[in-house]
Amino acid sequence: MIFVPTKPLERGPGSLIAQRRRALGKTLDGIDEESGGLIYRQMLYRLEHGHKKSDSLTWDQTYALANALEWTVEKLNAVLGVSGEERGPQAVRGKGGAVPVVGDLGRLADGRRAGDIGVTGEYYMLDEREYLTGSDYFIYRVTQTTLVAQDVSPSMQPGMMLIVEQGDAIKGNQVGLYYSSARRLDVVARHGRQNVLLVGGAPGGEVLWRSDLADMRLVGVVRRFSGEL
Repeated sequence: MIFVPTKPLERGPGSLIAQRRRALGKTLDGIDEESGGLIYRQMLYRLEHGHKKSDSLTWDQTYALANALEWTVEKLNAVLGVSGEERGPQAVRGKGGAVPVVGDLGRLADGRRAGDIGVTGEYYMLDEREYLTGSDYFIYRVTQTTLVAQDVSPSMQPGMMLIVEQGDAIKGNQVGLYYSSARRLDVVARHGRQNVLLVGGAPGGEVLWRSDLADMRLVGVVRRFSGEL
């Protein structure tokens, strides 16, 4: 007779993740939807049942799962038993195929391409080069004036780096990078969610409802979060 477990193993990181998920009243399908498919149902099932190695999550998957479980990334890494050291982008200057750091979202919102405008002079080479295939990517660094929707991440801080695919190919509740020309504000928010608070990174920073920024224009889809540069 073959034994097929119907519950996560009682010991190990998978069971702790499953316990946390159930304590929050969340389902596998719910986290799939909440993460925009980044933490898809079958993957989370395998992780909880010990069929997926705990160190096999990519950085964006780790970040998305931590957010769904309402843990910090450090807490999730401790549960998974991994160091949390990431294969982040490596700094290069003027190297072919590198991704530029762009600070002027207003020009991107007007339709200019990331590779065509005056960038900061910083370029980074991504380890996972498939992100670059057939698309325009750039790096955006969260600042103290960047408004971040509270349902994106409670732990997103100034200095954090976002890898963004320029364009309007956003769906579900994926995270987008937006620009308000009227207020000259950069905004990180989930697609399709209007009644959420947007909070600036500086202590006592600006707080607005997303519905207050009716002129927000999508600059691109956030494909990865990463640590500080």
